[in-house]
Amino acid sequence: MSSIRRLAVAAVTVSLVALGGLVAATPASAATSDCPAAYSCGWRDYNYVSGSSGARNIRFEYSIDWLGNYAWSDTGATVNDSVSSLYNNGNISTAVWYQDIRFSGNSVTLPRQYGNPDLRVNGFNDKASSGTFI
Repeated sequence: MSSIRRLAVAAVTVSLVALGGLVAATPASAATSDCPAAYSCGWRDYNYVSGSSGARNIRFEYSIDWLGNYAWSDTGATVNDSVSSLYNNGNISTAVWYQDIRFSGNSVTLPRQYGNPDLRVNGFNDKASSGTFI
């Protein structure tokens, strides 16, 4: 193989690898990385986003007994009954988000390292009021 052809193949390979890296980085996976280890997180919008940034989320390390005590950082609106996607970045425990305060009512269960990017699918959109690890 000639030197020029080797350089051309190498350039194409490097370009494809670089392009593949850009394509593989999706907003959903980037936003779930905003949920710290050992926490469960909720976002106001679908696909792990709140407003224009995935970094704005509600999170708990142990539990939150009422989301009405918290507000979204960009709007100041209450978090209660306004969560549209969830992720459990817990190390060992299952996270449960409940429809009512103090861990009661209908719920969504998330095993560790699992998320739900669209709560419309299971009818839990804009219904979370509390959450805990079990």
